[in-house]
Amino acid sequence: YQVASTLRLCVAQRLIRRLCQKCRTPRALTAAEAKVAGRPHLAGAMIYEPGRCDACKERGFRGRVGIFEMLPIEEELADKIMGGCDELDILRYMSEKKIARLWDDAVDKVLAGQTTFAEIASVPR
Repeated sequence: YQVASTLRLCVAQRLIRRLCQKCRTPRALTAAEAKVAGRPHLAGAMIYEPGRCDACKERGFRGRVGIFEMLPIEEELADKIMGGCDELDILRYMSEKKIARLWDDAVDKVLAGQTTFAEIASVPR
């Protein structure tokens, strides 16, 4: 009861390596990767792989970027929490309300050229 009545927002975050913007190299998103990403219509979209340059000390990455998942605790969800819902119920609620998951933000970062598809492989879907 106390958690549901006082909590307003839950935030999950994770840091992933950021591609070096000076040496990243473009390539097309494969059909298999697009399917794994949950966006099969984006097969062939431009994404990037790490390159090598002095700016990134030949690593291909320079710094980190955050990926986030934000779950606002609205009255409907607070009622579910007070009723003893489990994680699966919350995931269903997020799906119904079309609330972006950590994975969705990670895929967006790949498509924006900030990181690689391989880098987000360990992010939960």
